[in-house]
Amino acid sequence: MFHKFSSYLVALVFNFAFGFYLVSAQTIPDAAFQGEAASSAGNRELFSSFSTVVSPTGFLPLGVDADIFSFGGGAQAALSWQLAAIPALSIGFDAGYLFLQSLAPDNSISIGRAAALAGWKFQFTRAFSLGLSGEFGWFFAGLNGGGGPPGSNPFVSGGLSLGLDLSRTFGLGLDAGYQSFGGLSSGLSLGLFLKLKPESRSTNFALGAKDIKLLKGDGRGLDPTGIKLNTVFPVFYAYYDTSPIGKLYLKNLESVEATDIVVKVLVKQFMDEAKTSVRAERLAPGASMAIDIIGLFSDRILSTAEGTKVPVSVVIEYRQFGTTVQEEFVETLSIGDRNALIWDDDRKAAAFVSSKDPESLRISRSISVAVKDAILPGMNERLQNAIAIHETVRLLKLKYQADPSSAIVSGNRASVDFLQFPQQTLAFRTGDCDDLSILYASLFESLGVPVAFLTVPGHILVAVDLGISKDEAVRTFQNPGDLIESGGSVWLPLETTAQGRDFTFAWEEGARQWREGVSKKAASLISIRDAWKTYPAVVLPGTPAKTTLPGEKTILASFKAEAVLLVSREIDSRVAKLLAEAKKTGDPAVLNRLGVLYARFGQLDKAEAQFAASLKNKENFSALFNLGNLSFARGFFSESLSWYEKALKKSGTSGKTLIAIARAQVELGRLDAAKLSFEKAKAADPAFAERYAYLGLASTEIGRASSADASRREIEWTE
Repeated sequence: MFHKFSSYLVALVFNFAFGFYLVSAQTIPDAAFQGEAASSAGNRELFSSFSTVVSPTGFLPLGVDADIFSFGGGAQAALSWQLAAIPALSIGFDAGYLFLQSLAPDNSISIGRAAALAGWKFQFTRAFSLGLSGEFGWFFAGLNGGGGPPGSNPFVSGGLSLGLDLSRTFGLGLDAGYQSFGGLSSGLSLGLFLKLKPESRSTNFALGAKDIKLLKGDGRGLDPTGIKLNTVFPVFYAYYDTSPIGKLYLKNLESVEATDIVVKVLVKQFMDEAKTSVRAERLAPGASMAIDIIGLFSDRILSTAEGTKVPVSVVIEYRQFGTTVQEEFVETLSIGDRNALIWDDDRKAAAFVSSKDPESLRISRSISVAVKDAILPGMNERLQNAIAIHETVRLLKLKYQADPSSAIVSGNRASVDFLQFPQQTLAFRTGDCDDLSILYASLFESLGVPVAFLTVPGHILVAVDLGISKDEAVRTFQNPGDLIESGGSVWLPLETTAQGRDFTFAWEEGARQWREGVSKKAASLISIRDAWKTYPAVVLPGTPAKTTLPGEKTILASFKAEAVLLVSREIDSRVAKLLAEAKKTGDPAVLNRLGVLYARFGQLDKAEAQFAASLKNKENFSALFNLGNLSFARGFFSESLSWYEKALKKSGTSGKTLIAIARAQVELGRLDAAKLSFEKAKAADPAFAERYAYLGLASTEIGRASSADASRREIEWTE
C-alpha cells in the first residue's frame, strides 16, 4: 500500500513541478513602474525570478545506518524564487521520494518528504555558479508491502551544488549534501539536476506609472525592464543633447555588481553617431536604476514636415564577471513635425526665435539703413528701434489670424501646437499671436536688442529691454506704469497682433494686457536669451523666399511720423508745466530739468537753449555736464571734453564726470588718458565705474572694446 502511495507521490511531484513551470511562464503578472526610483531603496518587487529544479537522487547511509540500509535512490523537485533585493539569496520549497533497501532480505522502505529551503549562490561567470542550500521539513516513511504503520519525523538537509546555465531558461548541475531523516536514517545524497527558468518580465517598480513599456529581458545580467520614450519635437534637436527623450529602466539580476555601465541610443535617420546617455560606475546586486535617455540629433530632423515614427537602437554596455557585455534592442520613437511643440514650458517658444534667421536679418538690416539718419540723438535707441520695427511690420500688412485650436489660447497645455518660424510667417503673410511674437522677437534679436515673451492667460506678446534702470524710466517716461521692471531691466510691452494700429497703440495695448495678467496672478516675462540657455535657437534650413519690403522712403516717413507722435505724447504736458514754473521762478534747476526732458527725447536744439539759459542765470554743474552730453550725442567730442572738464572743476572729484571725460578721451583716441581717468573714477565711485569696465582695459584694447560695448551709446543726463 505504501509502495503505491510512493508512486503517486513521485508522479505528483513531477506533474506539479512542470505544471507550475508552465503556468508561471504564462501567468505571472507583469509589474509596471511607479515613481522614478534609482536604487534598490526604491525596489518594490520581492522576487526577481522563479525556477524549477528536478533531480534524480542517490542516497548513501552513513554510520550505524549503513549496517541497516544499503544505497537508495529517488527523485526530488524544488521550486525557488530569487529575492529581488538580494539576488544571491533564494527561498522556496521542495518535495521528494526516496527508496531505501534494507539489508534484511525482502525488506524496503519508501520515504516521502516536503521541506522549505533557502539557498545562497556564488556566481563566478554568467553561466557557472556554486550554491549552498539548507532545508527543513517533515518526512513520512513506511515499509513497502505493509508490516507496520507508517511514521513521520522532522527532516533536515544541507548541500553544495555546481550549476551550469546553458541558456537563460535551461541549466544542468550536480549537487551533493547531507540529509537526515530524524530517527530513521542519515547519509550523503548525490544528484544530477535539471533547472528550468521561465522567461518573465522581471521589473522593479510597482503598478501605476503611465506610458512605460515593459520589456522582456533575458532574465540575467543587467536587464532592461522597461522603457518610456517621449515624442521628439524637431525644433528642440539641440536641447535633446543634454535633456531626456525618455527613460530606460535597468535592474541587476545577478549576485555581483555591474560596473562601467554605458547606455547609447542611435536613430540612424537623424543622428550621425550614437549618443552616450549615461556612464554609471556601478550597480549593486539586485539594485535598479532609471536612466535618462538623451540623443544627439542632427539638423536633418528639421526636414520632418509631418509627424512620423522611426526605429531607435538602444545599446547597453557593462562589465560583469570580469567580461564586457553588450546588449542591443530596438524600439519605436515618435517624431513630431518641425513646427510642433507642447506648451508645458513657455520658454520652449524661444527655440523658434533666432538672431540669425536669414529673413529677419535682412529685414532688420534694411530697417536700420532706412531710418539711420532719422534716429534722434539722446533718445533711447532701443525705443526708436521698437518704433521702426513695428511700423515696418505694420506696412507689410500681415494678417493676424486667430487659431482657436491653439494650445496657448485654449489653455490645454498638453495638446500639440503649431508654431511658425519667422520666415514662414513672412511667406504665409499671416499668423496668430505666437507666430507674430516669434517674428518680432527675431527682428529685435537680429538687431542685438534683447527681447522677452510676455505670457498672459490665452495670449503671448513681446517686450523690449530698453537698457535703462527703473529710476531712469521713472525720470524719462510720463507713464512709467506702462513699462515692466524685471530682473534689473525695464521692458516695453508690445502687442504684436495690433497690425493695423500704430506703435503707441501697440505699446499701450501691450501694457494693458500685462496689467490684466498681473491682476490675475497669471503673467510671466520670459527673457529670450535666458530661454535660449535651455532651448537653443533654431534656424529653418534652406533658402527662404524674400519678402517684398516697403521702400526706404516709406519706412522712413512712417518712422518719423510715429516718433513725432510719441515724443509729443511723452513731453508736451510736462514741457508746459516746466515752462510755467521757469517763467514764474527763473530757477536754473527748473531750466536744466526742462533741457533734460527735451534731450531724452532727441530734441537737442531745444535742450541746448534751456541748458544755456540755466547757465546764464547761474553757472551750475548740471548744465555744464549736460552741455557736454549734448556735444557727445552730436559727435563733437572735443567740445564735449571741454564741457566735462568745466563741470569737473565745478563739482570737484566726481566718478560720473570722470567716466564722461574718459569716454570722450576714448572717442578722441587718447586711450592712455582715458585709462587714467577711469582709474580715478573707480576710486571715487566704484559701483558706477563698473558699468564702464572696458575703460580700464589696456590702451590697445579700449577702442575695440568700447565699440562693442552697449554703454558707449548711453548718456547719463543730470537733473
